Amino acid sequence: MTGKTNFKQQLARGEPAAGAFLVLPDDIVAEVAAGAGFDYLVVDGQHGLFGYDGMRRMIAASEPGDAAILVRVPPGDAYAVGRALDAGADGLIVPLVNDADDVRAAVAAAAYGPHGTRSFGPMRALVREGTACFGSSRGAAVILPQVETVAALDNLDAIVSVPGIDGVYVGPMDLAIAMGLDPAMDCDAPVFVEALDRIVSACRQAGIAPAIHADASLAAKRFDQGFTAVTVATDIAVVKAGFDAAVTASKGSM
Repeated sequence: MTGKTNFKQQLARGEPAAGAFLVLPDDIVAEVAAGAGFDYLVVDGQHGLFGYDGMRRMIAASEPGDAAILVRVPPGDAYAVGRALDAGADGLIVPLVNDADDVRAAVAAAAYGPHGTRSFGPMRALVREGTACFGSSRGAAVILPQVETVAALDNLDAIVSVPGIDGVYVGPMDLAIAMGLDPAMDCDAPVFVEALDRIVSACRQAGIAPAIHADASLAAKRFDQGFTAVTVATDIAVVKAGFDAAVTASKGSM
């Protein structure tokens, strides 16, 4: 971890945390988000509109802020796990895990041997921290496997019991789709509500943090449901909402 706010400890203590996703290929947007006061930022390497170079620039632009910088890596890609950490990420969100084996593979990919399978080549981390980045890497990265499939729900107790993870991150839209519902960050369908409650309970019993993707309108509800970390903004949605509000306000004055 860097010298910034220790998000890993914040999760372990169960302290509420608010974060934002970055999907736009713009390091200036990342820099602005880093100064906004979020507890964590997620550079989205799964659905974001950028490649490795864009991810690296966005991590660097975010570093002056106090937010922890996580990267959502492509599913099932141990190579991407190592590269994200080499580029300076403080942690990872690992999407589309289905069982404990998937989670154990992600944990191993984030750790050097003999504890894991990560190759040593920290690049930016080495420049910033020197060889200390080797010793500090063991258990330092925040790791949040993403629960968003029916298989993951079926294997939830085993997933939350995997050593080395700090919590699970719920992808509500994919979870809703997997349950045969329309994609939405929230719905009243009992099967969806019960799934969220079950995830929170399983995390609490395992001593790890439940986290979820949301927006600002859902933040209070999700914290009340027991989630520790709630993503309350995505950069592209913030930009669109700002433009829409400006057009609405200006059209009304014409």
